[in-house]
Amino acid sequence: MSVYSQADLNHRPGASESIRRMMTVVFVFLTIICSHSRAQDTTRIPDEPIIYAVEIIGNRVTSDKLILREMKLKPGMTATPKALEKDRLNIESLGLFNRVVVELAEDEGRAVVQVTVTEPFYIYPFLTGRYDVNRPERAVLGVGIYHCNFNGLGRRFKASVWGGYARGFYIDHDDAWFSIGGGYGLDGRIYYNDDVVKDPYDKEVRRRSSGIGLTVKRRLGRRHSLGFNLGWEVISSSSDYYTLTPGGRDRVLSLAIIYADDKRDYRYYPTSGYYITLNAEASRLVDFNRYFYREMAEVRGYVPFDPLIVALRGWGEFGQHTLPYYRWLAVGRDLVRAGDGFSNPKGMVLGGSLELRFRLVKPFYLSFDKVPVAGPYLRGLKFSLEGVVFGDRGFYASHRSGFRNDFRAWGFGVQAQLPYIKTAHLLVGWTPDLELNRPSITVKNGVTF
Repeated sequence: MSVYSQADLNHRPGASESIRRMMTVVFVFLTIICSHSRAQDTTRIPDEPIIYAVEIIGNRVTSDKLILREMKLKPGMTATPKALEKDRLNIESLGLFNRVVVELAEDEGRAVVQVTVTEPFYIYPFLTGRYDVNRPERAVLGVGIYHCNFNGLGRRFKASVWGGYARGFYIDHDDAWFSIGGGYGLDGRIYYNDDVVKDPYDKEVRRRSSGIGLTVKRRLGRRHSLGFNLGWEVISSSSDYYTLTPGGRDRVLSLAIIYADDKRDYRYYPTSGYYITLNAEASRLVDFNRYFYREMAEVRGYVPFDPLIVALRGWGEFGQHTLPYYRWLAVGRDLVRAGDGFSNPKGMVLGGSLELRFRLVKPFYLSFDKVPVAGPYLRGLKFSLEGVVFGDRGFYASHRSGFRNDFRAWGFGVQAQLPYIKTAHLLVGWTPDLELNRPSITVKNGVTF
């Protein structure tokens, strides 16, 4: 191998010609590279392109069709940043994933909407129980299992059995996302419970209840439905307080029509939109040949004023005839979060809530991929914290006494988004009848109202 210096080249015969040839080759090479770069630039997808395809990544359990059904963007449509974010919220609102990312990707110059999801655990075993140190013989212990993405279609299946001083079981199926043909849903529940309760005279009696319910829902929109529920209950007790039929055994047949329209941007932590449910129920005591009717309505609204959110809720229950004890509406007990709830079986119950929410900690994600076995399920875990100031007001009315409004409360607290739990609430409040040093503390988890 020969080594030449620049001086050698300058004094070598024909050196200038060699240099010119080398510079020509370099120039042609650079021209080809620049042309290729310009060609690449001309094929870059525009800011709002026409969608060529939709790609889903990370859904090992969840069906593709369930995710695609919640998306409005389809091949042939224009992909805008607003539309991408809307579809991300729709998919996230299924409540089936730790994290959802919807973004544009390029495939040979064509726009592909890429949906990346991270899935959590979907099957949870759990324990139930009751224990009183003063009465250990009345202990109750049970086990159960919960599957929140049955068949990968977002169906929820829960079953539990317990024994001891109380005995019972239940099996519950909830098709929250209308999996049958994409347009119909089927909910069902079977239960039995044998427990000891107290009547108004503080006497302990056994009460046995069993029932079955079936709801068929028709999907009218993305989360807009009309449903029909058919229920059958049998309740037995030696106390007249828990049954109406002579002989202490009520058999009740009920039919309900349920309408729901859910336009919230996020089911578990809504920041905008509304939610409406209407329910009309007719029941018949078979042996007593007696009918009673009930209508229920609930409206929720969310108005964003960045960084604040105003949340409103109003609901009502209307009983056409005196309702038996076991038909009281359970939601009536949750209205006044700072004190005792209320129900009125003889007429009308109305309630309302107003909340002002504000961000304390913006949403962020953590991943623990290296944890043995569970690592794949501990990716993209979402956390956030929100402060809340609330006020509640409740009214009830009877056919004789008219309206009463003895139920009021106010307070403050925090609401957190946590993995698997979805939303956790810690609220502290007061009612006008209680001293300020006697607050009511509420801790629960579930859907933000």
